[in-house]
Amino acid sequence: DQPLLPTQLLVGGLSARSLDYSRRVLGLLFDYLHDAGYVPRSLVRLSLRPAVVQQDVPTRWISPAQWRGLWQWLANRPRDTALQAARFQRDRWLFLLLYQTGLRREEVAHACMGDVQPQHGGWVLQVVGKGQKHRQVTLHAQLMDGLAMYRQWLGLLSAQPQPQETIPLVC
Repeated sequence: DQPLLPTQLLVGGLSARSLDYSRRVLGLLFDYLHDAGYVPRSLVRLSLRPAVVQQDVPTRWISPAQWRGLWQWLANRPRDTALQAARFQRDRWLFLLLYQTGLRREEVAHACMGDVQPQHGGWVLQVVGKGQKHRQVTLHAQLMDGLAMYRQWLGLLSAQPQPQETIPLVC
């Protein structure tokens, strides 16, 4: 092994994903140069196409039995003091929300009550996800019941969120 020089950024080869990304960037550059008349044809399109990059299948999940165990543990937490009661209510709502929707923690952290909106006789949560992509997450009746209980505990007047509410979805 040779020592790493201060200006040497790459120690090994690029991953298949990085190669695919670089290829797409170069392809867009040559398409632009071709459209602008600087090159007679896109050289990237003439080269061999690499194999398709396979994405790893996510393996992070909990089984229904694990979920029931977690839910039972949450239900049996002490609520003797005001702080314990507050943590119980918040954690119960947070775990229900995360488990039932599959939202990312950043999506939950940035969501507010006004992002929960009625749609086609049901409810959806408008979130801004990874890459600043907007999406809608369907909220089923059990989750809306949990939200109503949480809102009641917070002392909010209505069980259902109102469009202009800026209260965080998880306080």
